[in-house]
Amino acid sequence: MAKKASVEPTKTFEELESALQEFGYEPRGKSNHIVFEHPNGKLMIVLPRMHPKTDVTPLHQKIVEKTIRDDQVVSWDDFEFFLEHDKRREDFIRKGDRLIWKIPGIGKEIGVSAAADEQDGLVIIKQKGTFAQCPVAQLRKDVGIQSDVRP
Repeated sequence: MAKKASVEPTKTFEELESALQEFGYEPRGKSNHIVFEHPNGKLMIVLPRMHPKTDVTPLHQKIVEKTIRDDQVVSWDDFEFFLEHDKRREDFIRKGDRLIWKIPGIGKEIGVSAAADEQDGLVIIKQKGTFAQCPVAQLRKDVGIQSDVRP
């Protein structure tokens, strides 16, 4: 059975550096490389200083993955989820989540529920038996009540 690639090869150094900072890794610049350290960790991630839009190489993907796994300060699964979805797992909308929908143009807020997981910036919502497709930007999670469904 083939093993799934850990990080998509289309990620750029800018996206990778942003994700590292999101999870608490602090960059220190050097002349030809950047060192990332987590305040609670013991290991460093060393990446070459590249143009932000340059694709991350498979070698550098593996270096980041191995260091995060070995340091055990951050969950690799959570980090990988962030890289794939550009948001933390707990912020991702799942089927059954209670949501507040801010109707564009009107500003009125109504309670709805997610009828499907978030996908491509959209969520199928349900309100009083009616289903509609809604951009994620118009939704926020209803604080307090969330679904138990997790990936």
